[in-house]
Amino acid sequence: MKDDGSDPTEICIFDFGEWFVVEFFRGKGSEIRLFPNNSKNQQILFGQHQLSVKQIRCLGGDTHDHVYLWQYYCCQWLRSRRIYPNPGTQPSQTPTEYQLTERRRKILRWETDIRRLEEEARRYVTKEL
Repeated sequence: MKDDGSDPTEICIFDFGEWFVVEFFRGKGSEIRLFPNNSKNQQILFGQHQLSVKQIRCLGGDTHDHVYLWQYYCCQWLRSRRIYPNPGTQPSQTPTEYQLTERRRKILRWETDIRRLEEEARRYVTKEL
């Protein structure tokens, strides 16, 4: 990865046929982004020698958080795009009302962080061009 000043993180790109799932594993920008598997995204994600975190964020995509109880909601989010867990994988338990309230509170902070990171990414990529 090209150093673009982003918080340190590990990134994996998964190919699920119709979709590329890009997962940022840690930091304020811990998230999952979903991109259509097309030639443009293939070229950007796999054809560039020095891809950066900010370049990936500038691609947009559909995002999902890594906030409290994210796994439960991520499974639903992926399922709606016909990406299913491995057979035999046990689903997470349905969150309680208290847990849902906690999640909503934490999601607001995450959304603010992601908007800021996306704006930083846009400024960075625009300067590179």
